[in-house]
Amino acid sequence: RGLQEVTWCIDKLAQKLKEDKGHKKILEDPETAACCHDLAETLENSSIQESVSDLARAAVGLARLRLFHRPLLAAISAADKDAWRSLHVGALVDLIWAFAALRVTEGAPLGSWAGALDAKSIEQLRIPQLANLVWALAVLRMGDIDGLFNRIAARVECLDLARTEWRQSVRLSASMARLAPEGLLCDLETGWGARVGEVLTRRPIPAGAALGDAFWVAARLGGAAEVFKLFAAAPAANLGPVAYGVLLQHADMQVQVSVLEHLAANCDCKATRAAVLNAAVLRSARSGLRSPARLLLHQMARRGLWTPMTQILCTRLCLERQIR
Repeated sequence: RGLQEVTWCIDKLAQKLKEDKGHKKILEDPETAACCHDLAETLENSSIQESVSDLARAAVGLARLRLFHRPLLAAISAADKDAWRSLHVGALVDLIWAFAALRVTEGAPLGSWAGALDAKSIEQLRIPQLANLVWALAVLRMGDIDGLFNRIAARVECLDLARTEWRQSVRLSASMARLAPEGLLCDLETGWGARVGEVLTRRPIPAGAALGDAFWVAARLGGAAEVFKLFAAAPAANLGPVAYGVLLQHADMQVQVSVLEHLAANCDCKATRAAVLNAAVLRSARSGLRSPARLLLHQMARRGLWTPMTQILCTRLCLERQIR
């Protein structure tokens, strides 16, 4: 089979996976093994210069299948620098994403890709594409290659992220903070950081998985003060493990109590909720706030969240009579 036909088969398998056929089922499909075998044979006879777009398509399809195909990656690595400049920027972004998804950096032509991503090419990308690209560049640690980060930053500075869909704007913001080389990380008031600042000050803040990245980038570029501003405006819904982790890392004992109460309110498991509130009681007591500790213990008693550890804390804090 020719390279285009093999690539078409890989795309078909990737579509099956997208239709929720199951990753294990796809891997056990005889067509998967046949495609990989035919691809290896085809690469021995194909002209890399003439088929670079098909190589890119095949790599993207295999990345979606989470398959590492060494002959294909070797062919891509051997491609001429001019070949990447002739590839459509959308296809190049997808290819870089594929290598990032597989966490492959050894032998990858990172310098050639960085050179192909000139300012004109980057300007053509829509925000979802740009977010995917910056995420992949951060994974592959390409920020300090051939001035690439500066070109990306110049593009981000021109965007109106405040009007962009929340999840995409947060993903792009966090990826920029991860991609920035040493010395090019800025605050939330200058350069590309100002666009990130507009994202973090958006109100109301939507609930969802993007909150973790929002809190992380707030801490990275703005420090504890920005983290607590975000927390003050955060929804009552579950913030996610990353957000709670960032909050607890930057908060003093008193603020940690509020964070733990927020977390406990979003725990479905009764035992977990009790464990989190026990931690809140302990932190409250350690910071000298006996009244809040006593209030928390009262609430736990009323809600049926009293555990042996709660009893130990109550006894050690000499609050047993007051709770009764």
